[in-house]
Amino acid sequence: MARPREQTAAPNLLAAIPHGAKPSLYWLLFLLFAGLTIAFLLTRFDVDASAVWRTVRTADPWRLFLAVVFFYLGLLLRGWRWRAIWRNASPASQRAEAVPGVVRCTRYVVIGRFIDSVSWLRVGNFYRAYVASTPGRAAYAHVFGTILGEHILDALAVSGAVILIGALVIARQADLPVLGIALASALSVAAIGIAVFVMARFGPPFAARLPGPVARTYLQLRRGTLSGLSMRRMPFLLLMSALVWACAFARWYFVIAALGGSASFPLVLFLSVTNALIAAIPATPAGLGLVEPGATAVLLIELALDDAIAITVAERAISYVSLVIVGGAVFFGGELVRPFAPKGRRWSKTG
Repeated sequence: MARPREQTAAPNLLAAIPHGAKPSLYWLLFLLFAGLTIAFLLTRFDVDASAVWRTVRTADPWRLFLAVVFFYLGLLLRGWRWRAIWRNASPASQRAEAVPGVVRCTRYVVIGRFIDSVSWLRVGNFYRAYVASTPGRAAYAHVFGTILGEHILDALAVSGAVILIGALVIARQADLPVLGIALASALSVAAIGIAVFVMARFGPPFAARLPGPVARTYLQLRRGTLSGLSMRRMPFLLLMSALVWACAFARWYFVIAALGGSASFPLVLFLSVTNALIAAIPATPAGLGLVEPGATAVLLIELALDDAIAITVAERAISYVSLVIVGGAVFFGGELVRPFAPKGRRWSKTG
């Protein structure tokens, strides 16, 4: 009997995209909401739209370029920091094979940010752990634990920035509403501290009460989180976290300078922190529709409304629009290459 001819199916790229990454009705609605927010600011407060566009159009290209450089440098530092956490959480004998290099880790970070930019509930972290936990490297729960370690460091960095802002407000008698972000930062750090203490103190006894597969998953998550934040490497991790937030500050500073604005150091620092806190809210993709009015409101403390809106629009073109373009190219580029990879070569789920 003749063997049936094998059908060679073309790679289904859309099927390879996680559900949360596909442009959905939610994303389109939030994009519409962001546009309506900007339109509201332009009409409700008697904004001269032509003046806003003129300000954006006449921006200093070199300073905008520096803002772009610092934005992507921050992503590179995040990838480097994540790799350090992952190495800390991996046994010494497995680090060479289990932990990817800085470039690959950065690519995973960019892909995760892209997923967050086109989906809701910040599923980019889950997808990043999925694509990074390839066979022969580490379990999904272990990798996701290292990502939780990242967020713990971010919370500590935000708390340090809030303390610095408070000191500057007192020293310079600046008029900044720091009480709200100070309270939010204190609550988040307290919650994280309690969670880490409980996980460290009662982890194994708690796991012993769970079913076998669930217990193994929990212990892998615990090891990824706690071992990744080893005290021996903590100075380096804190330094990297400070550099990540310095890049966020520099991005805002150069956008403001490029558009001819003049803002004080405490305001720019306050702006970078509040922007990160608002963007972390999982209600919209990458804070779309929430970051824009929030950033504009902060800038209004020292700048005119036209200038504040122009700065917000320029910054979101860097931190949102460019990330969708670059992240999409990285994501879909990997999916285009992966089906044609030579057999026997270890390719990750993103190429």
